Amino acid sequence: MVVVAAMLALAACGSSDDTDAGTAAVDGMACYPVSADPTTTAPKVEAIAEAPKEVETEDLVEGDGCTFGSMTYANLNLIGAKADGTVFTDTWADERPLSIDPAKGELLAALSNALTDLEVGGIRRVVLPAADAYGEDGFEAQGIGPNEALSFTVELFSVSEAPAYCREASLTEGTRSGKPETIEMPVEAPTELETEDLTVGTGDPIENGNYVKIEYTGVACSTGTEFDSSYNRDATFDFTVGSGAITGMSDGVVGAKKGGVRRIVIPADQAYGDQGQGDIGPNEPLVFVVTIVDVLESDPSLATTTTAAEATTTTAAP
Repeated sequence: MVVVAAMLALAACGSSDDTDAGTAAVDGMACYPVSADPTTTAPKVEAIAEAPKEVETEDLVEGDGCTFGSMTYANLNLIGAKADGTVFTDTWADERPLSIDPAKGELLAALSNALTDLEVGGIRRVVLPAADAYGEDGFEAQGIGPNEALSFTVELFSVSEAPAYCREASLTEGTRSGKPETIEMPVEAPTELETEDLTVGTGDPIENGNYVKIEYTGVACSTGTEFDSSYNRDATFDFTVGSGAITGMSDGVVGAKKGGVRRIVIPADQAYGDQGQGDIGPNEPLVFVVTIVDVLESDPSLATTTTAAEATTTTAAP
């Protein structure tokens, strides 16, 4: 599978509606239902008796309702296996379903095409000839050799406009030391702001109006891809709490202390909402790990002076 990388600095927030339920427009007609109960036990994986020359499909369970591409996200379970039946990916076993955006080419093209008419509640087995899988190069990271036919068993259990599940995080190495090696991702996409102190700092807790300097690394829920990190640049991210950052970040640092490390899980409506921002798509939840480098009473760029009449004036510092 291929995921799409995203990079973005912090900016203003947007808004989002809960769109996990409802109907989707398909050729001017409404499709229904949009979801079904996912199975708890994975289908049995069988070896490929003879490598096919063309893509083969078999419906193990017939679905009913919306199809794979009828909304932005298809939420599914998936098993991928080599020709001898060796499993190389299994979301049932991992207990981490996938939220796939078919328009982004996140699956092998031949697999995605074979799922186009799969309906909610359906389970389909797809067998790909090597040429439609990873071809002569194979995929060493998943133990797939050159010219191997593959089978995929896919259960489509819902479609939605927002991702329903998060991927595990994939981080790059920072240009400065201190960057986290991994970030724990929730399984289900968050609907409320969540914070967890990985290291408790010292001093007074952060309040609205404080000026903070932080190091951070951010990951997009639906892809698990790191989209931005201060460790890839030469400076911290500095802002006044209550303004200057997305709502989830600003609210998420409240209560943390200098030197502390905090994991902040942000729902889409407290991030970039239903509009997205740059490479961060609409309705995308975000997960950050931040380190509180410094906490100041207020923005130091504002200088306070006292006149002879003891009247206080605040001016912008040069």
